Amino acid sequence: MHRGSGVRRAGANLPANLLFAVLAGALSGCGGGGGGGHLAPVTVNSTGTFYSNTDSVLIGTTLLVNVGRGYVTLSQGAPTAVGVEITDEAITKLPQPINGFKDVYGLNLPPEAVYTPYTYVGLHYWGGYAATGPGNVPHFHVLFGISPPEQPIAANPFDAYKDPAPAELPADHVKASGPAALDVSIGAEYQDPAQPEAQVGWNTTGQDYYFYLGHMDAVSVEATKDFLLRQEQGRQGAATDVIKQPQVYPKPGYYPHRYTVRYDAGRKLHVFELSDFQKATNVVVQRVR
Repeated sequence: MHRGSGVRRAGANLPANLLFAVLAGALSGCGGGGGGGHLAPVTVNSTGTFYSNTDSVLIGTTLLVNVGRGYVTLSQGAPTAVGVEITDEAITKLPQPINGFKDVYGLNLPPEAVYTPYTYVGLHYWGGYAATGPGNVPHFHVLFGISPPEQPIAANPFDAYKDPAPAELPADHVKASGPAALDVSIGAEYQDPAQPEAQVGWNTTGQDYYFYLGHMDAVSVEATKDFLLRQEQGRQGAATDVIKQPQVYPKPGYYPHRYTVRYDAGRKLHVFELSDFQKATNVVVQRVR
């Protein structure tokens, strides 16, 4: 089995520089080259679905877990889908973090990701949140990052990071609170309170955004562990929903308007996919980083 280059494992409440190193390690196969370097050169005429190398992680000294891989689907250089395939082995064999903590795993994207807004994927495995209420169950966040994880400018993004301008914030989104609501490397979480994961008793999927220095920096798709296991058992179908959009985007390009979480029973893979890409019409004049 190929050991994904740059893939590392980290625990919750990581020092900021270590979390940065974990996610940055995933960049070795993203966008500009690396993990998918065996693929044909990227051109504006690229059409088809392109995959990164499979990423695996060593648990302890003996258990090698195949986590999955990233992919990009293009039509003449324009993205139509970006996603990750996570193995059912990862869902059942990755050690479950204790309640209130998370583990972070990096997944590569192929070189063709240069045609998308995304430079890396982070798989956040939460054991739940310490406080009762929404999110207090084991679940996964698949984070599609727009800019490489940043060295933190402050210990608390809520204090030092600029709030987005109203036009840059998707409709109905508000600044979230709780253990998953900020990350010193990717910014502050903004969530639509109507999304499923904001509801008491959540046990399905959901989606939200992260903003760094006032600009969209990542889109996150979530699913509870129980939901994914029910998919494996054939008791749960695919989940899909519209992704609400801002009026102004952080940089030119195509952005997804829908997410889907489904299970491929034949290949035993959980698919987290962004789709319905549409070209940004309004872009921030200058992106400050």
